Amino acid sequence: MLDVQTLANIASILGVAITIGGFALTLVRIRKSQTAVEDVKEQIRNLNAIQEVAAAIKSLDEIRKLHRAKSWTVLPDRYTSLKHQLIAIKERTSISQKQRSSIREAIQQLSTMEAQVESTLFGGTDDLAVDRMNEITSGLIDDLAAVLVDLQNEIDVLRH
Repeated sequence: MLDVQTLANIASILGVAITIGGFALTLVRIRKSQTAVEDVKEQIRNLNAIQEVAAAIKSLDEIRKLHRAKSWTVLPDRYTSLKHQLIAIKERTSISQKQRSSIREAIQQLSTMEAQVESTLFGGTDDLAVDRMNEITSGLIDDLAAVLVDLQNEIDVLRH
């Protein structure tokens, strides 16, 4: 038969084991909570990026209309504003290298078109190739639409 001292020692050892097990379980649950929080933060970043990319696409569509109307004096400011939007998207959001490359390309194309319009404004001519500029703009819209779809797919993956 076990004496009281032995039973007390066994109870102490079991208490320590249960405490350690409970602590380990708590650590596992904390880690799962941290992972869930990070997933939610990533979803929020992606949702913000989706909204910003959608706004950039809308701006490009407006620029395309301004090309058709030959509203050259308004366009340099629109190009600059859109470039700032795209830079913010590129720097603030967690996007892939491919997506960054698409945005970088859009920024470069907008800078080129801005320079052409500025040159035309100060040169006094009105002979910009609207069809070519809108072809480029439409390509940028397509590229950003692909980025938008990628971001939406990433959210779908995070949800499941």
